[in-house]
Amino acid sequence: MHYGGVIFDLDGVIADTARFHYEAWKKLADELGIYFDKKTNERLKGIGRMESLDIILENSNISYTLEQKKYYAEKKNEYYKQFIQTLTPDDVLPGVKELMEILKRKGIKTAVASASKNAPTVLNKLGIASEFDYIVDASRIRKGKPDPELFLTAAINIGVEPSECIGIEDSAAGIEAIKRAGMFAVGVGDPKILKKADMVLKDLKDYGKIVDIISENITINNDRIFIVTDGKGNIKEDRYGLFYKDTRFLSKYDLEIDGKKPKLSKITSEKNFSKEISIEYKEDDNDRILQMYRKSFIYENTFYESFVLKNCGLKTEIANVTLDLDADFKDIFDVRGFAGGIYGSKPGVQREARQVVFEYTGLDGVLRKTTVQFNQDARYEKNKMVFMAELPPNKVFTFEVHVNVTVGNEKKATTLDFYEGLKTVEKSFNEWSMECAEVITDNERFNSLYKRSIEDLRSLLLNYEGYRIPAAGIPWFAVPFGRDSIVCAVQSLMINPGIARDVLLLAAKYQGLKLDGRSEEEPGKIFHEIREGEFTNTGMVPFGPYYGTHDATPLFLVLLHKYYKWTGDIEFLRKMLPAAEKALEWVISYGDRDNDGFLEYMKADEKGFTNQGWKDSEDSVRASDGKIASPPIALAEIQGYAYDAYMSMAELYKILKDTDPGNIKDKVEALKNKAAALRRNFHKAFWMEDKKYFAEALDRNKRQVDSITSNPGHCLWSGIIDGVYAKYVADRLISPEMFSGWGIRTMSSKEAAYDPESYHNGSVWPHDNSLIALGFSRYGFWEHLKVVFDALLEASAGFHGRLPELFCGYDKRERPLTQYPVACSPQAWAAASPFALLEAILGIRVDAQKGIVSLDPTLPDSINHITVKRMRVGEKLYDFEVERKNGKVEYSFKKGA
Repeated sequence: MHYGGVIFDLDGVIADTARFHYEAWKKLADELGIYFDKKTNERLKGIGRMESLDIILENSNISYTLEQKKYYAEKKNEYYKQFIQTLTPDDVLPGVKELMEILKRKGIKTAVASASKNAPTVLNKLGIASEFDYIVDASRIRKGKPDPELFLTAAINIGVEPSECIGIEDSAAGIEAIKRAGMFAVGVGDPKILKKADMVLKDLKDYGKIVDIISENITINNDRIFIVTDGKGNIKEDRYGLFYKDTRFLSKYDLEIDGKKPKLSKITSEKNFSKEISIEYKEDDNDRILQMYRKSFIYENTFYESFVLKNCGLKTEIANVTLDLDADFKDIFDVRGFAGGIYGSKPGVQREARQVVFEYTGLDGVLRKTTVQFNQDARYEKNKMVFMAELPPNKVFTFEVHVNVTVGNEKKATTLDFYEGLKTVEKSFNEWSMECAEVITDNERFNSLYKRSIEDLRSLLLNYEGYRIPAAGIPWFAVPFGRDSIVCAVQSLMINPGIARDVLLLAAKYQGLKLDGRSEEEPGKIFHEIREGEFTNTGMVPFGPYYGTHDATPLFLVLLHKYYKWTGDIEFLRKMLPAAEKALEWVISYGDRDNDGFLEYMKADEKGFTNQGWKDSEDSVRASDGKIASPPIALAEIQGYAYDAYMSMAELYKILKDTDPGNIKDKVEALKNKAAALRRNFHKAFWMEDKKYFAEALDRNKRQVDSITSNPGHCLWSGIIDGVYAKYVADRLISPEMFSGWGIRTMSSKEAAYDPESYHNGSVWPHDNSLIALGFSRYGFWEHLKVVFDALLEASAGFHGRLPELFCGYDKRERPLTQYPVACSPQAWAAASPFALLEAILGIRVDAQKGIVSLDPTLPDSINHITVKRMRVGEKLYDFEVERKNGKVEYSFKKGA
């Protein structure tokens, strides 16, 4: 997350004026004969003067008029103003000036948000009033803390989105105000009192932690390797590292110059596969200024980094550049804190002048190796590699580091020249862009979102056993996920149907063969997740692969049908028929546990997933009273997927009528009948007449899980809902209880379990919205579609032109756009959501075998013109334009149609 503003409270954060408030209130209370102590004073922190007086007067037996209260409040203020006259610049608390200097040099906007009307006077006495871009005091607002008005006013006046601000406070009321403003909250003081803060510091002498947040984490990924560092490019904390195949191959990669940390850093260029960072090392007591430029990228299991150290001073400098290296080879589940486990031998290390090699053999018997190579000689000193640089004024010292990782019998990748390697990676990304459909609109925000999504999707593509598969998300899900990969492929058919082919092939390769309770494997079932770390290989976690998903298998059939529609590839369809029939058999038999026609799930192992739809958190299926549903559970959307799967297979059988001419007609009729029965029974069992909406699910007793959620929205996409019911669902989805203003929530704000900051009970997921948007398009709910399209497009601006995995579901009218702290970004089906939204508004219908490409477009308010080039349908590439003219939407094909 990028932060562009820091908003400070005054009392207790910038200066200790709280003692003056206490002394002023104490003097007034003594005059009134009211008991007042420091415990009562704690209750006054962060609130306004009149509210504070009311608390003090609680200990009085006298009833005061409003005029009397105003008089005593002003009298207290006069006492306070007398006391603060003694303030000097020396009273600025430790760490404040240092932090302000760094923020100023980083270009971060700053403001003061104080509940005191005397804030300007205090800041002038401290000699720092001019250092802030804006000062908000009680005279500029109507509501005090914990209302967010104070901090929102500051954000508006420094021109920074609230979601991109950090607020610093020492009171519980202030922390609540910051959180309600949608900002990152830093508490200064007692963690017990400030427990709602995102981070708590003892005092601002520990300002480096705030700088680290502002500098933000840096993630670079390409294929199956990714690195997570701090904002300076270093790995020094447990959540960072260089990862490959679910293992951390570098746990420390920390650069210093003469044992000193940099004064500031700035990311100067950012792409998925590469980063450029500028870092300044400056000493306050002399004129020594050294500038370090770091440029890095990933290619073929190797992390490359180039370092350029420049002397910006006026005299020759001798600098010792140290690189602290280590590799702990921790399993990714251990790094994430989800599973501790037993490891094999202690990692070994060999150090030479130009190379450091770490090796580890796990309990799985697999050798894992990290090879770090340098293009300059280094000496080994106190566990660090040291490079000595002699730098005349304005001269540079350069060196490169190459980190290669291998597992088992893999051969070490050939190391390329740094810039040759970088050009090779850039070329591969450019080639990918040319492989995809090109889309240009008159809305630059959408153009940026589309371009970023194309790059995100390319960076997520794994070369997995010869198949090009989108990983679920970075950083923690850089592996194939059955459901996620299938949905991403569905969303991406318009821009690149080739993704779907490899997803289908890999799904078929790992299709279930046997019954295994621990991995939840069943014959014909499509996998959920494939891991390759030590914990997986030794059976400590059941992910090699794991099959605990109930929707991937019907979705596999849906994707196969859609892929055929877009490509007309009959030979591929014949090749996939055996896998399709096994998947169909699973849907009919194992998918329907009790033979009632509905697909329901219940985990087979205690370590398995409790919920096995896309909302797979423990508490995602809850009734209106907040109670968690008991399994087996039949989710609404999975019934829709099954309906779509039956209809899809019926059509595919008709297309493949020559494979089994005698039985094809019976198979087609049986599947259509099964689909019709499921549709009929779905309406009977799931429709809630009193709420005019479908239930989220049925529980173990076939009772409706009656909460209002986004799940039935997927049923519009699958087509299981009859028209008259569809309108009720569509209207509810964009009603205030479900629509936040930034997108459709996962759960209604009226439900007992609603929590806008939860994972699945009130948050907004772009992919969820995109599938619902395709449903709106299917049923012709164009106005609903436009609302969702524009909302997500606007939301993308708050995440630097990208849609994250999810974000918080606060109402746009009440709270700013708020990030979900641990959302994956990039994430496959979030990256592909703009493609599905585009397909929805264009109303595209294709049948490659029949040569049909039709459009039924609508345009949202934000777009008036769309040009699409190189959209592949079958063997043809189509170019067309859609434009709003005189209030009407028109389109024209340029060639190929």
